[in-house]
Amino acid sequence: MDVTYEQLFDILRREKSRDELQQLDPLFYEGVRSFLAAKEDTISTHGLQTLAAQRAQIELQNAKKIIKELFERRERKIITMALHQTRTDGVVVDQSALLQVEHSFLESLVHLMLQQREQVLSGVEMRPALVITPFQQYRPPSSFERDASAVQSSSDEDDVGPARSDEVIEEAAGDTFTHEELLVSVRFLAPVPKFVGKDLRVFGPFEQGEQAELPDEIAQILIRKGRAQELDP
Repeated sequence: MDVTYEQLFDILRREKSRDELQQLDPLFYEGVRSFLAAKEDTISTHGLQTLAAQRAQIELQNAKKIIKELFERRERKIITMALHQTRTDGVVVDQSALLQVEHSFLESLVHLMLQQREQVLSGVEMRPALVITPFQQYRPPSSFERDASAVQSSSDEDDVGPARSDEVIEEAAGDTFTHEELLVSVRFLAPVPKFVGKDLRVFGPFEQGEQAELPDEIAQILIRKGRAQELDP
């Protein structure tokens, strides 16, 4: 694609005047590179002694500013698209105006946002976090999947080894703690990662052999799962 100085102005003007991402030629950035290279070649060949070289210098500087502003405006629109997609249960937005490099950017953003959202909300809501793989289309878990997850956690109670934080969080979800809660001293028999209690307090991480005082409800979960043992008062 051949790009001219006037086209760059028109493309930026159109992008600025409309909320939607505007269509670009798939080879737009390749054309821009050729345009900039041609201007630099004119300057290096003639120096700044000729009117053509001086004009090329001005156009080169202005073109770089135009490209930067165009990129940033499209970048903001793509970020908005990613936010919309993550907040509508993964409904795919219109991506027809995206360049190939922008497709990759959008997919990476959606994955990062979904991963962050799931990690934070799963901790607050006391449920196991879903695994969001790169570029996976997100959908909320069904009630069947949530029930199956709970059954699976229950069936794993007798397995001894490094604990998952969701094992503690899931069982503690129904517990409420008061200011007069009972604390129990325990020694950890296996590593336990950081987890969030019902009142949003953060516990851990704990290493094997480490001792700690925990609310009775959480301590009993850990003891029952073989992750810790109660210490004598």
